[in-house]
Amino acid sequence: MICNILDLESPVYRAFDELQYAEDFLQGKFRLGSLCRYRGIEDKNRRDGTEGYGSYIDSNEINHHIENGNVPYILSLANADVNLELLAKKMGPFVVQINEPMALASEIEQHLEDNGTRTFNGVHGRLVEYSKGGAIDRPLDQAERFTLSIIQKLPCFSEESEYRLFTIFNQAPRTVVADYYYVNLGDSLDYVEIIDQF
Repeated sequence: MICNILDLESPVYRAFDELQYAEDFLQGKFRLGSLCRYRGIEDKNRRDGTEGYGSYIDSNEINHHIENGNVPYILSLANADVNLELLAKKMGPFVVQINEPMALASEIEQHLEDNGTRTFNGVHGRLVEYSKGGAIDRPLDQAERFTLSIIQKLPCFSEESEYRLFTIFNQAPRTVVADYYYVNLGDSLDYVEIIDQF
């Protein structure tokens, strides 16, 4: 299976509030978070109660609300144009720089396959759209509407300049949804480095 990745620039970043988590990431150990868990996280500066829903007004001024009914698991990254000081202040002072993000996406997909984790079409990657509740003039097909429910956020979060890697597990109906999926790629990631602490 080939990763479905769009608009991915290098490098990308991820910030941690503890050095150990950053060091674990360098060793290929991290977690994907269930998108719905971000609706209720304790840190009010990072909480988004609208995660997992899409909302927009089309060119005919019709309001659309989108729920896809699945549980995406995401790895939130910061795009190349992010303000690193703001990222560190909001997400944590230990920032890793991922110089080959496509390699990371491929390794995650291989990990899922090697562990027999069934997904709908592997690992995807998209820039987050900060357009929730606003106007979208272009017509959206069903796949774009589905993706929008995963990658759309309120404009007030735009300083995060987020890029999301995500996958959707092919789970049986009524399966208990875990908050996290733990990844261990089994080796250090030579394309990742910890940059100066902020």
